[in-house]
Amino acid sequence: MRRADGGMAVGSALGAAGAAIAALVGTLCCAGSAVVALLGAGGALAAARLEPYRPYLLAAAVVMLAFGFWRAYRPAAGGVSCSARTGRLVRAMLWCSALLLLASALAPRLWS
Repeated sequence: MRRADGGMAVGSALGAAGAAIAALVGTLCCAGSAVVALLGAGGALAAARLEPYRPYLLAAAVVMLAFGFWRAYRPAAGGVSCSARTGRLVRAMLWCSALLLLASALAPRLWS
C-alpha cells in the first residue's frame, strides 16, 4: 500500500484492523457455546473474564473504526492518493470490520 510519494498508506488500514481485533475480543465474552467448542473449557473461562471490559473494548473498536473511516474517506492532501485498488480494499476491510463490530455489539441480545 504505497502512495505515489513513497509513503505508506496505513492509517485507515490500521484503524480497520484494530477495530476488527477489538470487536472480536469484545465478542468472545458473549458467544457462549461457540467459544467452548472452539477454545475448550479453559479458553471459555478466559473469555468470560473479559466480560467486564466488553463496553471498553467496543468503545475502542468504535474509535478505531471512526479513525479508519476518516482516513479512508477524507480528501487526499496535496493531490497524492493511493491507487484505486488499494482504496477499495481498505474501504471493504473497513465495512467488514463495521459489520463485525455491529454483530459483536448485538451478540448478547441474540444469545440470551
